[in-house]
Amino acid sequence: MSEKIEIPAEKLHEEMLKLRQGKHMDFLRSLTGMDWGEEGLGVVYHLEDTKTSCLLYTSDAADE
Repeated sequence: MSEKIEIPAEKLHEEMLKLRQGKHMDFLRSLTGMDWGEEGLGVVYHLEDTKTSCLLYTSDAADE
């Protein structure tokens, strides 16, 4: 199972802690820098629950 959520850059730390504690997303599989064009630069985080192998994709766009 995989799921995608978008997290605003200013809430990234808080939301990542929630994912780690609440959904056991304890492994950062990959981290990719993105150029979203008009939306600006951002990052895609691929997180995994190592107990269930559940994947979660999160992204954020940095405001200029």
